[in-house]
Amino acid sequence: MVYEDYRLDNKVFDVVLSYKISKRFLQDLPADTPPVIIDNSRQLHTFLGQLKRDTSRLCVEVKKKIRTDSNQKAHTCSVTERSMRARQADHNILGELYKDFVGGVGPKMDYWKAYRTLRHARELVRGSPESGYEQLPTYLYMRKRANPGNFTQLEVDEAQRFKYCFLGFGAIIQGFPFLRKVVVVDGTFLQRKYLGTLLTSTAQDGNFQIFPIAFTVVDTENDESWEWFFKQLSCVIPDDESLSIISDMHQSIGKAIKKVYPKSSRGICTYHIYKNILVRFKGRAEFALVKKAANSCRLIDFQTTFDQIEAMNPALHEYLVRADVHMWTRVHFPGDR
Repeated sequence: MVYEDYRLDNKVFDVVLSYKISKRFLQDLPADTPPVIIDNSRQLHTFLGQLKRDTSRLCVEVKKKIRTDSNQKAHTCSVTERSMRARQADHNILGELYKDFVGGVGPKMDYWKAYRTLRHARELVRGSPESGYEQLPTYLYMRKRANPGNFTQLEVDEAQRFKYCFLGFGAIIQGFPFLRKVVVVDGTFLQRKYLGTLLTSTAQDGNFQIFPIAFTVVDTENDESWEWFFKQLSCVIPDDESLSIISDMHQSIGKAIKKVYPKSSRGICTYHIYKNILVRFKGRAEFALVKKAANSCRLIDFQTTFDQIEAMNPALHEYLVRADVHMWTRVHFPGDR
């Protein structure tokens, strides 16, 4: 229609139709949101539908076609201009738009294209996981310079690939001598691209709040990773007879503590024991007795409660004996829980 009204040769000129989004919808979008380019019948019907509700102007832009060299491979125009011409913009172009316009990307897209677009935009802003691992030595070095009390250690394999990383903050290390010498260690799974396991060591301050000491990223929980973790932790918290280390019933933790912290007392976290009892034995009455036995301060009170557990559920009693009463009860624990 435009070619006929203005007597234009479609081999020489390009006609671009565009319109601005109505003010009602523009309130939820950035101020620099570009006009909508009409390049198919669906977008034309959208414009006609907008005319029924609001007054809008149709912009007609006539451009002379530019002949390009067939050998030229690199694009010289901007990403925004390329995306406005393309019928099906891929997630790389949409990711650039999302980053530049902070969510002002209007085209409708399916779930997976939206997911790839958001992932690409995040990589443009934050960097990829690979670049993060590459910059890790620099990050640890700058942490030491900014805070000389920091203790960091990076371990790589034979191919110079990431294996373990230990990070302890200087201010927290200096504050630990003023706390009770009880350290709780645990591990949890990481869910990003390269997975892994996060090992933590925490204490408790005078307000009964969690006091983080150090963090370590390893491949998985095994004898080698836990032993490496405790070796680095011993550089921050030395071995001492008055030190108590509390953990779950993981066998690798027990082996590592015997090697690295032979003077300390190892205890089992009663929370993990309670969870195991609820899952395995399904008994609320027995659970209350186990909790009472674990918190007993006198030997006679513990023995009375422990005998009641044996009478009610012999299998649970045997399980608690195998767990070693010296590691999960207050009255038998050799150190200070």
